Amino acid sequence: MLKRRAKIESDFKHRDRLRRLLILIIPRKFGVAFLRRRLKDNYERCSLEATKFLLDTNTLYSSKFHFLLPKFLRFVFALGAPDIQTDFVNQFVQALKTTRSNPQKRKAMCEEMLIHSRFLQSNSASSSSWKLTSLALSGFGFIRAGQIARRYCLDSAIREANSGRASTRTLHLAISGLLENRRFEEAQDLTLKYSNCLEFDPRISSYTNYLKLVCPNTLVSYDRKSTSVPLTPSVYSNITRDKKIALVAPGVVDSSYGDDIDRHEVVARIKYFGAEYSLDPTKVGTRCDINFLLDQFAESIIIDRNQNPGSHSFINKTRLVVTRKKSFNTENFPLTHPLSSLAPTFLTTATSGTMAIFDLLCQNPKSIKLFGFNFYSLRGQYNQSIMKLYESKKFIRKNGLRKSGFDYSMSQRGSSVCASARTNHDYLSDFLLVKNLYELSGLIDGTPEVLEILNLTADEYDARLEEMLGDW
Repeated sequence: MLKRRAKIESDFKHRDRLRRLLILIIPRKFGVAFLRRRLKDNYERCSLEATKFLLDTNTLYSSKFHFLLPKFLRFVFALGAPDIQTDFVNQFVQALKTTRSNPQKRKAMCEEMLIHSRFLQSNSASSSSWKLTSLALSGFGFIRAGQIARRYCLDSAIREANSGRASTRTLHLAISGLLENRRFEEAQDLTLKYSNCLEFDPRISSYTNYLKLVCPNTLVSYDRKSTSVPLTPSVYSNITRDKKIALVAPGVVDSSYGDDIDRHEVVARIKYFGAEYSLDPTKVGTRCDINFLLDQFAESIIIDRNQNPGSHSFINKTRLVVTRKKSFNTENFPLTHPLSSLAPTFLTTATSGTMAIFDLLCQNPKSIKLFGFNFYSLRGQYNQSIMKLYESKKFIRKNGLRKSGFDYSMSQRGSSVCASARTNHDYLSDFLLVKNLYELSGLIDGTPEVLEILNLTADEYDARLEEMLGDW
């Protein structure tokens, strides 16, 4: 059953991309009108749908069909951000055409888009339009310009919330953005103001947990119905409570931290697939008590072990597998449990590493030390050992991933792939959430490489990401 489900999901993604391509072929005016009518002119739903088309536009950049970039990008803004000035969209299109034909001009285009972005007014567009604009700019490497649109998104979300015309999605944008900027009292006031419409929303418990970590002396007095945190499973709590935890990411580790990692009371790893796809034990150790896996990865391992119980033997020594949404109760596989609390990041959902950090902190550990985290500030986001797995045709086909999705080489394709990940994930959100937890909770430590990044300012982090992308 699991095997068939994975295949269906992969096929659906292919059909979904084909459907979007067919819509893009017809004239923009008719395509936009068709989708707007289908989505009942709901501006947030239109913005979400436009983000899917934006991902296709990202893919188009490095392909031989790059001449369609203007058509695709204008369609994205016409559908999801119609209140963004046409002149700005035209400038964006021209910047993309210039970087595509003259990669050495990319840095100059970054400066030019930064200037154009500063002429925009935050009250000229809705929060959903600014969100799409920020993801579009960042997804094509104009990261500092994207952060201006990002700030405007928060300003607009707060205005819409205070005026009483915000949707639930916009309310969450405003609350998570205020938390990110350490405007904790404003975030609490806004949550209390709209406690009735957010009464049973599980994200409220995430805000509560976050506030307890960053300002434990502040009384959080939300309605019990809306903020009651589910009881932590005893096995999870027993493993982590009051323990010193090493959390190992699949990033680059050049120093010998293996002994330090294995000396911790608990060793947790993110997307761990065994020694074959891990670095040398002298660098990252061997133990794995808790394994944070995506649902589809856990499903894939379960399918393999049902067919061959001896496969994936690394999982035998794991005490707990933490997935994102699903619980798997099956033989030949450790106890599983979904994340107990989602990280309250701004704009987009958190990456796997940030989710793991926040979820572990919610289990009341004594401390967490981070290894292998580079917060996507390096072109080599993953170490070469796990890249062998990610780049294999079997792994890509089994998990329904795009070909060349992990190509981070110094090329037009590699750079565009590296930048396009920012359309799915707002990396600044992850960085600032972990930075706040590091500075305010006192529970996070890390290797010198990790702490060097966490001690950057937001502007320094943005500049590093843009510099890392180089010329395309």
